[in-house]
Amino acid sequence: MSLNLDHESKWTSDLKSRDQLLLSIVVTSYSRRRAGDLRDLFESVTKQGSLDMMELIVIIEKENALFDYVKRVLNEIHSLSSTVLYFPHIGGMSGARNIGAEESRGKFIAFVDDDVILDEGWFASLSRVVNSHDIISITGPSHPLWGSTKLDWLPRELSWLVGSTDWFDCHALTEVRNAWGYNMAVRRSEFLAVHGFTERFGLHNASRKRWFDPPSEDVDLSLRLVNRFGKPVLYVPGFSVHHKVLSQKVSVFFMAQRAYSLGFQRKSIRMAYSKLKAEGSPLSLEMSLVPRMLLLLPKSMAKAPKSPTRSLHIISSVVIVLLFAFLGHLDKRAY
Repeated sequence: MSLNLDHESKWTSDLKSRDQLLLSIVVTSYSRRRAGDLRDLFESVTKQGSLDMMELIVIIEKENALFDYVKRVLNEIHSLSSTVLYFPHIGGMSGARNIGAEESRGKFIAFVDDDVILDEGWFASLSRVVNSHDIISITGPSHPLWGSTKLDWLPRELSWLVGSTDWFDCHALTEVRNAWGYNMAVRRSEFLAVHGFTERFGLHNASRKRWFDPPSEDVDLSLRLVNRFGKPVLYVPGFSVHHKVLSQKVSVFFMAQRAYSLGFQRKSIRMAYSKLKAEGSPLSLEMSLVPRMLLLLPKSMAKAPKSPTRSLHIISSVVIVLLFAFLGHLDKRAY
């Protein structure tokens, strides 16, 4: 981890000793528009039970007003040990998460997005698994939580477009290539040993105004951890969250841009990790999804007479996603 910034402001409440803590939950945010989302997230943390075994660390970038708001909200939750840090500028989510990890005191560090809600069995599932398996990291489902309008036509094979893992239809403990960054936990000692997230990777601008994002920080971290320590990343069905989705953002332009970016990201990962000791291709997870998306085309065509609008949405979306993912994979830019 290269960032070593002095925080401008820090607030803490009811700090427990390090020996008590199994888990540190790290959340980063930079926009006042996420104030309500953060409150919902904090409320879901308080419903986990065993609050004496966890702490919450919130990293606020740029928005001093959001820092003050988060302090007020967490000050009302007396049962939860919390730390809030404010920085005028960090420069990306990976750097902010690394700062939270350095501040953490739990044996494991959980990283979740600021617009998710933890399901009630989230912490209990983590606790059972880390106490019974020799693992380095866990991840779990992220289900879409639609806003005013649900996109009923969106098939699960395309759910990754909106930050959902519904496409990964698995209901048992399973070893996976990587943890998903919006809902993951890592053993703290190993996380620090590999210097955390690569700070030039991951989102630096959530508005996604460019046609390519930096390589995925969660995939990069997972591959480095597994290669270094030889322990698996485990998918835990009960370690689940609901991820808020604004249906109006799922436009044709959004899908094309997101698919192009994914193609570019995975090409970068393939080039960087093609010689890793891990079995299989670094892109095996994505390649397994391509045939399933292709099968949607004849299925949708067959249903077109009865559901023309739904079929048109699915067919056009699959074509756009596959085309732009391929174009992104051909992009010769490198990080």
